[in-house]
Order: sequence, then C-alpha cells, then structure tokens
Amino acid sequence: MFIRKTVFIIFIIFIALSLSAEIKEKELNHYRERFISKIKRDNPGMHSAIGRCMDGIVRQGSAGTRISDKFALFLYDSSRNRLSLERVRFFKQGSIDAFMIVMKDLSDGQLYNLYMEYFWSGKNKSYTLKDIYFSMVFREKMDSVRDFFGGD
Repeated sequence: MFIRKTVFIIFIIFIALSLSAEIKEKELNHYRERFISKIKRDNPGMHSAIGRCMDGIVRQGSAGTRISDKFALFLYDSSRNRLSLERVRFFKQGSIDAFMIVMKDLSDGQLYNLYMEYFWSGKNKSYTLKDIYFSMVFREKMDSVRDFFGGD
C-alpha cells in the first residue's frame, strides 16, 4: 500500500514538472484570475455560484483538478494560439453548471463557440463533464478537448 502511494506521488510530481515546463505557477495564477474576472464581469449576480463552481474538482483517478485550473490552462493555450476570450456566459440549474464561451481568432476575426456542462455529484464531491459542443471548426479537436476538460 505504501509503495503504491509513493509511486502515485512520484507520478503526480512527474506530471506536474512536465506541465511546469510549459507554464509556471505565476502564469497559471494570472490566467486563472483573468478567466474568473471575465466570467464574473459577464455574469453579474452569479458571483457566489461561479466561485463554488471554479473551486470544484474534476476527478481523475484518485486525484483531481480544480475547474478554475482547467480554464486557466485552456486560456493559456488559447492565447498561445492567438485566440482571445470574448465572452463567457455561466448558467446554473440544479446540479448542472454550464458555460458558453466565445473566442475570437485574432488572425482572421472568426468567432468560435464552446459550450460545456458539468454535473455536480454531492456524493463524490466532484464535477463530471456531462456535455460539450464546439463550433464546427473544432470538430477534429473534440475528443482531445473533451478529455482535457473531463476526468474519469
């Protein structure tokens, strides 16, 4: 049991180190704050529901990632690919938290939409990606983005 936990911890450290080669904690914090600020600005009156959702965890095995970190990494990658965050709409209905994200390609001005629904499981105290939709342009990337925002 101890050996398994040790191997798991080493594995997590290895993944964290490989990600840190791409993005530093300071940059991650910057993109997280930028995303949360934008979503709150675009959705007045929803600040507490947004805060709870952003602090939520998407499980990946026995570990997990905060939703706000997933969006920070998404925003980081988008900015590297010359996509600008234009608008983020947040909807909450019962156990479902939904996002409608509009991105703009800075090279040609084209707009792209990303729609996602997360389901909150009080039993597991975590979120599960329930549904995701992209503009047709992103169809070929659907599986990789679903894997990124999802978990188990």
